[in-house]
Amino acid sequence: MQEVACSMFSPGEIEALRDLAPRDFVDRFFDHWTLKEAYIKAKGRGLDLPLDQFSMLISGRKIGIGFGPGIADDPRRWHFTQSSPSPMHRLAIADGTGTAGGLPVLRRPWPLASGASAA
Repeated sequence: MQEVACSMFSPGEIEALRDLAPRDFVDRFFDHWTLKEAYIKAKGRGLDLPLDQFSMLISGRKIGIGFGPGIADDPRRWHFTQSSPSPMHRLAIADGTGTAGGLPVLRRPWPLASGASAA
């Protein structure tokens, strides 16, 4: 994971990971990875958008984004939601609508309660 971070993450993200204990490193690595993946999917660009040219800024429960000079985007329009539906899974949602406070994200227990449709 250290090699992946060094080749794919921004310098600021690498620095944020550098001094973490091994367990904390793994958790924070996946925080960054899932948030970056959510952003590039929301942009519709996939890995065409260089992962080291933007930074996920994580401070407690607050998540922001910063852009390098090669990316023309406004960090104020992005809102991120992250959760762990199980101890083995991480989920991140990127909302680029610019809606104040972000769009509401509804969470329901899995599997869906009886009578609810999965479609």
